[in-house]
Amino acid sequence: MELFKLKNPVKHYPWGSIKWLPELLGHEPDGQPWAELWMGIHSEGESQTSDGIPIRQLVVEPLPFLFKVLAAAQILSIQAHPTVEQAQEGFKREEAAHIALTSPDRNYKDPNHKPEIICALSPFRALCGFRDPLEIASLMSLFSTEAASKPVYSVIQKLFLCTGIQDFFESLLMLSTQPHDLNLLYEYLQSCVSLLMHKEPTYAHVWQLCAQCAKQYPEDPLFLAPLYLNVIDIEPGEALYIPAGVLHAYVYGLGIELMANSDNVLRCGLTHKRIDRAELFKVVQFSPFKPAIIHPTEAGFYQNPSHDFSLCVQHGTGEQVSFPFSRGPAFFIVTNGVLTTLIDGRSSQWCRGESAFIPQASSHIKVAGTFTVYIAGLACENIG
Repeated sequence: MELFKLKNPVKHYPWGSIKWLPELLGHEPDGQPWAELWMGIHSEGESQTSDGIPIRQLVVEPLPFLFKVLAAAQILSIQAHPTVEQAQEGFKREEAAHIALTSPDRNYKDPNHKPEIICALSPFRALCGFRDPLEIASLMSLFSTEAASKPVYSVIQKLFLCTGIQDFFESLLMLSTQPHDLNLLYEYLQSCVSLLMHKEPTYAHVWQLCAQCAKQYPEDPLFLAPLYLNVIDIEPGEALYIPAGVLHAYVYGLGIELMANSDNVLRCGLTHKRIDRAELFKVVQFSPFKPAIIHPTEAGFYQNPSHDFSLCVQHGTGEQVSFPFSRGPAFFIVTNGVLTTLIDGRSSQWCRGESAFIPQASSHIKVAGTFTVYIAGLACENIG
């Protein structure tokens, strides 16, 4: 039984933080945004052992999950992920059309779904799932204050006349083809934020986030996303599970992310990347959804419905205890303190930011020390 220390690929996406991941990993910031650390065998970013051996060579069967650390200093694109059936059909279709995997016109980079769980390492904010239609109408009504001019009110009124979430969303997206109306809405938002903060302080976080989105993407009508998507704040140690078809965007924070082994993303806004609206509308579920905040069980597991993965957190307090996964491959990353692993009389120490791959977990693995470690393994371990 062996543990392999990892060298993991880092994704330098523009929305990443220049300091959070380097600090966790013990590196000096280099001025680049460090957005994601990947631990897994996905073709877009595969981990290696410290000796340079690809993890793929150490597994008997393909891993069903991809483990990440995500550092969002700016809002990510609003997006949704397909079901496995949608991913298989879309991947087959794009392969038949000979669209290169690296092409910006590619929607499906693999034939897999991408349910995911995000667990906060810092205070973390997300936009996730459509609000109830009555709540959307109420927020839109509060948004249209007496400061709204007749032309602006006319634009907002068109959205009021929509029937249902999908109709509302389609009408909002149509504003991207009506630059005059969109500019009126943008200028109105900029001018009324202070008034809204004063009149409706309960929703101060909503008005501020709308203004933040508009500042980054003034030509995208989805800067109003906080009015129709749930704004959810979670504290360190809390998590959210996001199934297929749910619109979401991570706004700010450092977190552990675990998902099915896929990189399939259908974007719909707050991005400069390509948006395939027709494909997006096949995937999005136009119904209210607000994810529950998940807390770890006594055993440290974050219970969720995924058949692809389990996420567990372990807090060491000095005494020797068993590793929480008893079978299958597993990854871990130490986020605080020093972890000592003991296998067959051999001990190894793992410091903050270090990660490892275990080809075959076992209850014979013992851990000790004062630490916090996050562990990804197979779904059959997803028990309390």
